[in-house]
This record gives sequence, C-alpha cells and structure tokens, in this order.
Amino acid sequence: MKTSEIYSKYQIPEILQNHMYRVAAVGLLLVEHLKPQVDLDIDIVTKELLLHDMGNILKIPVMGNSLFSEMKQKTLVKIQEDFAQKYGKEEHVATLTIAREIGVPEKVIHILENTGSSKLYLTVDSEDWYLKVCSYADFRVSPKGIVSITERFDEIIQRYSGREHVLADIEKTEKKKQLALVLEKQIQEKSSMSLDDITDDNIASIVEVMRNYEI
Repeated sequence: MKTSEIYSKYQIPEILQNHMYRVAAVGLLLVEHLKPQVDLDIDIVTKELLLHDMGNILKIPVMGNSLFSEMKQKTLVKIQEDFAQKYGKEEHVATLTIAREIGVPEKVIHILENTGSSKLYLTVDSEDWYLKVCSYADFRVSPKGIVSITERFDEIIQRYSGREHVLADIEKTEKKKQLALVLEKQIQEKSSMSLDDITDDNIASIVEVMRNYEI
C-alpha cells in the first residue's frame, strides 16, 4: 500500500503527513551519503520514518489552533477520540500498534521502539546506525520544514510550554538538545555531505517520491 493511502486510511492530518514525508526524505538523503563503513538498508529507514509519528495525532492541540478551521477542529477532535478508543492515549504505543497492523519488518519495529528524544542518551552511545540516522532525521524537521538542531529543540520548548507533557520540561529538553548536537557530530563524521546542505529545496523532489512509497 502506498504511504498516501495509509495516511488516508488512518486519517492522519496533513500537517503530520508532511512532517513524516520530510523526515523520510531527510533519512533517504542521509543514507545515500553515508560513507562505505556504514551500510544501511534504505528501505528499512524509509519505512520507519514514514510511520514514526503515526500515533502523534493523539497529541496535536486542536481546539483553538489557528492552523485548523473551526469545522476542521471538530473533525479532528472526533478522529482523536476514535483513535484513542482504538489504540489508547499514548502516542508511542499507538504508533507501534499501527506499524504491526501494517506488517512492517521486525527491524522497523525495533527502531520505532528504540528511538525518540527520551532514548537519545542511549542512541548516542549505541553502535546501531539505524537508530542514529532515524533519530537525527526527525530532529531536523519541525512542523514547518527543515531546521537546525538548535531551532528544532527551541521550537519544541515553545510549542509545549505550559502543557502537561514531558517535552514541556525545559531543563530536560535542553539536555536532549545537547545530546542531539553530539549525535549530529557523529553522523557528520560518517557522511560525505555537509549536514548543513539538508534544506527544504534539496529534499523537495524526494518528498514527492515518499508520497507513493510502497510500505
């Protein structure tokens, strides 16, 4: 099934779709420019990144959000309620459940289980480059597009400020930012391209390919 068809089936909002398309495009670009000593299956990376935030529909602030019309807000609230009833209220658990429903390879499940900002301290010390690449790709994409690591975490702090969420803890999020910068150095050492060259323009054509990617 094509990615766009999967997103439609699970009623994933466009803003979340675009984020995952961009993250997957960044991941593909990273894998293509890894030095020979790091050999990753690009299909595994792509599938993981195209599914990594499926459950995040549960945590999108909807009501009063200027990104959505009043009618869209009501629709999304109903989708969130149905989603929570079927998959529970924890977005990471929901993502894993959906990935298993779709039937992705076990390595994709493993990456999904072991990536994310809460696992960064483990990712930095890990020898598993799937975890490193998939984590880093996500940290380079904000809801609006490609950003630097610093910009990404500053945006997270601002977005979650005042909310009851682990990412609202500024001190912990700042520590995660420093770990992400260490991860960036690790990846740069193994990359034949400058990570500064990852831009919205450079991934635009890859994003289009991601829409029709078979999962």
